Amino acid sequence: MSLRTSETAPPPVETIVIPIKASPPPPEDDHGALWPFLWILFWFKAITISATYYFATRSSADISILIATHWFWLGLPIAAMAGPVVFRWRLMKVRRRRATLHAAEWMVDSE
Repeated sequence: MSLRTSETAPPPVETIVIPIKASPPPPEDDHGALWPFLWILFWFKAITISATYYFATRSSADISILIATHWFWLGLPIAAMAGPVVFRWRLMKVRRRRATLHAAEWMVDSE
C-alpha cells in the first residue's frame, strides 16, 4: 500500500451551493377544506346507516344492530349542537350579571 502525494491525489471536490427559495406562506383560507371533508364524513355515515338498516330488515334485530354499531357516533352531533347552546346560555348569564352590577353601581332600577 502506498501513500499518495499531493501530485497524484485527485483534485478536491468543489461544493456547489444551491440557494433554497423559501416557500410562500400558505393562504389564509386553508380552513375552507374542512367543511367539504366534514360533509363527506356525514354523508358516508348516513349512507352506512341506510345500508345497514336496509340489509338488517331481514332479521328480527334490525334496530338493535343499528344501535350497537352507531351509538358512539351520537356524541359528535350532540357536541356540535351543545356548543352554541352553551355559548348562548353563558352569554345570557354574563349579561344578566352585568345588568345587576350596572344597576348596583349607578343605583338605577333594574329593568
